[in-house]
This record gives sequence, structure tokens and C-alpha cells, in this order.
Amino acid sequence: MTECVIEIVENHETNVTEDATKALAASFRKHIRPKPSSKSCIYRAPKCLREVKEEAYEPKIISFGPFHKGKKSLQAMEEHKTWYIHDFLSQSPESCLEDMIKAIKELEGDARDCYDEPIDMTSDEFVKMRNFGVHETPDGISRTPWMYGTIERDMLLLENQLPFFVLESLFNITRHPSVGSVSLSVMVLAFFQGTFSTLSSVLVNPEIKGKHHILELIHSHILSSSPEIDNEASDGLVSIPSAFDLCESGVQFKKKVTKEYSVSNITFSDEGRFEIPPLDFYPITESFIYNLIALEHCDHYYYKNWVTSYVCLLDFIINTEKDVRLLCRKEIISNNMGSDEDLALIINKLASGAYTAFYYAELCKRVNSYHRKDINRWRASLKRNYFSSPWTTASVIAAFILLVLTFLQTLFSILSY
Repeated sequence: MTECVIEIVENHETNVTEDATKALAASFRKHIRPKPSSKSCIYRAPKCLREVKEEAYEPKIISFGPFHKGKKSLQAMEEHKTWYIHDFLSQSPESCLEDMIKAIKELEGDARDCYDEPIDMTSDEFVKMRNFGVHETPDGISRTPWMYGTIERDMLLLENQLPFFVLESLFNITRHPSVGSVSLSVMVLAFFQGTFSTLSSVLVNPEIKGKHHILELIHSHILSSSPEIDNEASDGLVSIPSAFDLCESGVQFKKKVTKEYSVSNITFSDEGRFEIPPLDFYPITESFIYNLIALEHCDHYYYKNWVTSYVCLLDFIINTEKDVRLLCRKEIISNNMGSDEDLALIINKLASGAYTAFYYAELCKRVNSYHRKDINRWRASLKRNYFSSPWTTASVIAAFILLVLTFLQTLFSILSY
């Protein structure tokens, strides 16, 4: 009898242990997720960047992708989405909605693979999000410019992207005859032309195609053409003096003017000519640059770090409002955000927390070499103090002529004895 009781107790303890093990294993499995697909191209911004300015990566009024779906702060626009799609469908063929749902269903697997973490949505929820997430139009918000600009901003957030092949599929299904054969890529770039004047070269180079998402499309466009694209990247940054200090040593800042815009097209000549592509700073520009840097940070083998390197270079040459004022005068940057001091502080934070392979190390070394030569500083001082305007130049020439005439008069007086 005693042996029987002992056996029952042991069996019970064994069962309890097995149940506890299974429960622990089940709990462990909940925290295990598969490695992101090799197709992933839409990421969460890295923590090291979010800590600098978290709100730069967060949508303010609208969620397009799944990462921010359901946030309370974005619920007000959910009803607007239903209004827009209602207006859209009322002007479309009756089968349009069914065709869009079918297209999204077919692309669902590939679309999920584009995100670097599993999307916790059912198939129906995923399809519904896609259809309600891509038909917002500016027509209903044209009377509220602040909302229009904020939607533009939210469209350019890394965490708020939609796969471009999904957008193209829906665009082709719903293409209006007035659009003709114009590609979605060209239409997207044209849409942002009013915000980024550098995108005007879309009229010159319409062959740029979206591969991953809208943010990647614009990243590709601002790097579309550059003679400097083969520069070797350096693991370490090479700093240079501020723009004001460089001017003191004779460096001449010029706006880089080329047929096609590229942020990587920065040059420095032996004569001290420093040519930099221009950048317009609007309220939307700050978060846009933060997200371009995050994109490069997440996959720097594919995207390289050209934008990050460009921003680091701006950070070097801009320390105070004097540097901002100088570069604005040279039309290298335009300030539409506030005071020059405010813009200097914004630029100094843009690349904080980012690791970058720096593409301008050799260029910066040449700048430093030019800056250290005393003859360049003396020449610049002479030009600044005596030849800065036609009047000072005329005064110097007149003084020189007077000196020569006085010398000759003295000489002839001595020779006459």
C-alpha cells in the first residue's frame, strides 16, 4: 500500500514537472520570432536615433502602414479615410473595390515580408488597412494647409511606409484616363516638388523608379547623378572648421549647380572653391532628413550613407548663426524655419547617434590642408580688407599711384642736384 502511494505521488510530481516545462516552453515560444525576411525594407527607426528625437519618426495625424495602426492620437483621421474611399469608389467602376481586394490578397505574403517584424493582423485586417491606407487625396484637405503639410510629413516617415509594388498595383487598377502613361514614381516626385525644390529634376530624369517605398524613391532621386559617387568611405569622421572660419582662410563657398541634383556631388578645388548642393530647410525637412538617415542606418550596404555624410559635413561647417547666414547668402541653404540660431541648433542634432561610413574624408583633408596654409589666409585678409568693394579697390589703387608719384618726384629731385 505504501509503495502504491509513493508511486502515485511520484507520478503526480512527474506530471506537474512536465506541465510546468510545457508551460515554460509555450511562454518561451511567444517571445521567439523568425529572422526578418531578406525582402524586408521597412524598418523601425534604430533606438540610438530615436533617443535623439523620437517624435521625428512618429506620425502626427495619419497612419499608412501597420507599425502605428490603432494609436489613439491617429484615430481622428480614420473616419476621414472612409470618406475619401467613399468619394473615390463613387467615381469608379462597380468592380473596382473587388479588384483592389483581390490584388492585395495576391500580394499579401510579399507585402508582409517587406516589414522587418511580424505584422500582428489577420489577413482581412491587413487587406482592409491597405485599401484604406492608400486613397487619401489632397482634395478634401486643401482648405486646411497645416493638415496637408502634416500628411506630406507623415508620408515620408520610415515606419509609415507601404511597399511600392502594392501602391503600383492599386494605381494601375484605379488609373484615371487623364493620367495617361505617366508612372506612379513620376507622380509621387511631382507631388513633393512643392515641398522640395530639388525634386524639379524629375522633369529631366523620369526613369527613376520606386523599388521599395516612397521614402526610398526620394532617396534614390536625390542621389540620381553624381561624379563623386565612387568615393571611398572612411570608418572615421574627419572634421573641418566652420564656414565662417574657412572663409577667413580664403575658402570660397559656391552653390553646386548641375543638370540633376545629387547631395553627394560636393567638390573642393585646389583654388579653394567649395561647391555644395543646395538644401531648402522647411518645417518638413527636419523629420525628412532624420528618416533618410534612419533608412541608411538600417541598411547601409544597400543605401550607402551619402545623406548621412552630407548632413555630417553640414554639421562641421555650421556652428553658429554666422555660419547659417553665410551659407544662406551663398544660396547653399535656405532658412524657412525660424532664426538662424535655431537652424544651426537643428542641423547640429541631425546626425546625432548615427554611425556612418564617411564619404568626404579625403575632401575634408584637402580642406584642412588649404585652411592651414598661412599664404591663403594672408591673401584672403588682403582681399577682404583692401579689395572687398570697388570703392576700397579704387582707394588702394589711388594710394598706390600717389605713393609711386611721390617716390618719382623725390627721385627726380635728388637726381637734379
